[in-house]
Amino acid sequence: MLCNNCGGNLIEITGNLSFDDDIIGRYEITNAHYSKCEQCGEKLLPEATWEKADLEEAKTLEKMITSLPVSEFISATEAAKNLGISRQAIHKHNRIRKGFIYSIKLGGKLFYHRKSTLLFKETGDGRFPLVKKTKQEPKYSIYHRISALPYLEDFNHFFDNIKTLDKSTYGNEIHVRDGADYGCN
Repeated sequence: MLCNNCGGNLIEITGNLSFDDDIIGRYEITNAHYSKCEQCGEKLLPEATWEKADLEEAKTLEKMITSLPVSEFISATEAAKNLGISRQAIHKHNRIRKGFIYSIKLGGKLFYHRKSTLLFKETGDGRFPLVKKTKQEPKYSIYHRISALPYLEDFNHFFDNIKTLDKSTYGNEIHVRDGADYGCN
């Protein structure tokens, strides 16, 4: 198989693979199967590896949220009051249920992170970095979901767009999933 970026040979690799995320920082999956270009280093990940990475990301995020001080969490009633919606609406709100406000479950009840709730009210996204950023020069990696490649009609145009991105805005990685280019609209 040839690399879509430079035309180099892709080699199959099984090993550790690390990802950088703006919210949880660096996380790693072990025994990952993927292809890597010998020339440019581009990585192609099969669906199973993406699923493993998504699962590890979710576990790391949950671990980091549950390690926050309990005193920083508020009841659903107080969170709803801060957002100006009913308590029932906070539990049914699609974006809140998808994790746009950090929450934990204690004693069968949901509690919402105060800072995350206020940020959600301001911006519509209550997620904030849970890890401190370092000053080192970031590495930029591009990962592709193998199943997405047939759906990208103009792959070279896609890479031309990536070169013009402000990497500080989009983090250290650009992910291509299911044919959609995140950060290149």
